[in-house]
Amino acid sequence: MNQLANQIIDKIRKHRKLVAVEDFEIAAQEQSYTKKSYALGQSVGQSQDHSLWVQLRIWHRRRPGVGVIMGMGSQDVDTLVDSAVLSADLSTGDPYFRFPLWKSKPSSLDATSGNVDTDFPESSFERTDSFVTRERYENLSTMTWLSRKSESQSWNFGSSNRRYSCYWNFDQKGVGDLGFEQSNEWQDLNGLNQELTETLDWLRCTEGVDSDSVIPRHGDSILFSPSVMCGLLSRISPWFCADQVTSLQSPLANFKGKRIFGASEIDIFDDITLGEKRTLKALCDLEGVAPQVTPLVRGGVVESFLYDSQLAAKENRPSTANLNRRYGELAASIQPNGLCLRSKSSCSQSLLLGAMKNGVWVKRLRHLNVINDSLRLSGFGHRVVGGIASKNLSEILINIKVIDLLARIVAVGEDSEDWAEALSPSILFDRVPF
Repeated sequence: MNQLANQIIDKIRKHRKLVAVEDFEIAAQEQSYTKKSYALGQSVGQSQDHSLWVQLRIWHRRRPGVGVIMGMGSQDVDTLVDSAVLSADLSTGDPYFRFPLWKSKPSSLDATSGNVDTDFPESSFERTDSFVTRERYENLSTMTWLSRKSESQSWNFGSSNRRYSCYWNFDQKGVGDLGFEQSNEWQDLNGLNQELTETLDWLRCTEGVDSDSVIPRHGDSILFSPSVMCGLLSRISPWFCADQVTSLQSPLANFKGKRIFGASEIDIFDDITLGEKRTLKALCDLEGVAPQVTPLVRGGVVESFLYDSQLAAKENRPSTANLNRRYGELAASIQPNGLCLRSKSSCSQSLLLGAMKNGVWVKRLRHLNVINDSLRLSGFGHRVVGGIASKNLSEILINIKVIDLLARIVAVGEDSEDWAEALSPSILFDRVPF
């Protein structure tokens, strides 16, 4: 497919309708997606998919235009160019439209550089505890090309090969209650209901299982494991996107310069390497801007947001390199690369349990959904009495406003893990106002 992408870019650059255009920029992405599923440690399925996406942005008669096509062939170039030119003709103009400046291509941008582990594990229990019986690994490899009329060369960037892991029906792509299109994997694996039934039957064979639903009471302490907190961070990550903020769709729209975390030591960064957890980082966003570590929260206070070049121009600041495209999506948009929660002070798991005295420890997720600013969570874990995890709980139900929950953070663990496009340690919430 590399050859097809290069042929399409070359054909677009030579298109007769682009001769009179002041400037244009071509972005192309080839994505290869593989997933492999395990049940009780045994491989139960594998699938693969490949796609090619091309976007053409033009600057014509001081007006911007854009055209996008997914899965195109060389015969679709005319359609792509026509849609971009028509878009410019219909545009009323945008004083903030600009193509970001490209710096000289350093040698580190060689697409073949870097060692990427693309093998899948033979066992589903390499990163799990005894609660987990089903797991899916996903690998998404992205190759990005950028070409601009005003530049003398096209750039070919090697983007990340990312291995993702998923438990139950929660992952970074939005399966189930995360608000995106429902995955067909669960039908392939005989359905989610059967999975839950099998796992609950297995849990009942363990010591001290409480099969009833548990809803924490007002004033209880709650401990989130790293995977649970990463799930929450992943779901609220769009709140930090400048387009969501300026349109007042983000609950953080009026929180810049204000404290949202109870613990003053907490910082949140957008970091495509997830604290160097990824072996090969993406080398640019879809505007050719190199990724950076962007501070979003410092000392518990909202400090900044994520920008593309246009919204950054409106605020007279540089882009944060966050114009990207999720797998399968047609339009590029401002998106976090990966939220990392860190703290200047941390403590061991035993100290976290001791500090909470009585409450609930949520170890794994079944469902996690954020509607507007309200969190609805279903998971399983332990009841904690006197600082000791005493009884296993097969279902823990939590329903609370996210801002109210974040304000009750009192302690942070030292056990950071990367899950669902985020990095976080365990988090302790005290006297939660349910």
